[in-house]
Amino acid sequence: MAIEQLNETTFLIEFAEHKGVPPLLQVSNTYQQILSELKKDDLISLVPASHSLLVEFDPAATSAVTVRQALELITAQQNSVLNKLTMTGAEPRSYKIPVYYHPSVAPDLNTVATQTGHSVDQLIALHCSVKYQVLAVGFLPGFAYMGSLPKRLELPRMATPRLKVPGGSVAIAEAYTGIYPRQTPGGWHVIGRTPLAMLSPLDNSEFDDSPSLLKVADQVSFHAITQQEYLDAGGELAD
Repeated sequence: MAIEQLNETTFLIEFAEHKGVPPLLQVSNTYQQILSELKKDDLISLVPASHSLLVEFDPAATSAVTVRQALELITAQQNSVLNKLTMTGAEPRSYKIPVYYHPSVAPDLNTVATQTGHSVDQLIALHCSVKYQVLAVGFLPGFAYMGSLPKRLELPRMATPRLKVPGGSVAIAEAYTGIYPRQTPGGWHVIGRTPLAMLSPLDNSEFDDSPSLLKVADQVSFHAITQQEYLDAGGELAD
């Protein structure tokens, strides 16, 4: 990551692929961290692009020196997180996520199967065949970008995002899979739903010191469950 001051009120952060993590995911993660670390009144705008993030601040509210120091700290933290992806010695945390793959909770399951040239059973088997790594957590709190999706399942994001995607929805887009931690608009293809909670209060020891279950460098695999298993685990069929 490189930080350049373009003028008196604007910085540009540029990203390159790092430890196999695409620039776009780094942009998303940094965008979210800037929003949480800098005061809202200090910012005029944040403009993300595929390989960069433009940060415009209000000189009446803060100074260029203060903003640069904050951005340098944020990018240093991001580099530290990215380096965890290739650290040796420490055993990565591993999760097996149960998923109910069925059109009643997965409106795109049949369409994705058709578009990728597979039966639904083949699609499910392919999605469950990979051990994914959490590459970034961004877009919204608790949303983990996991890669890489099998090439045969890769699809672009939906042209028209849904206004409401239920929490727990397991979805795919491009080379990634992810789980929506709560109900939100979204443009990924929903192929299943998990009964597991992706977000929890900070005082829940199961989630360590973060409200997000999944963290960068975690390893994740998926396995199919029946409707009864899904319901027994607290899953809901209604949106």
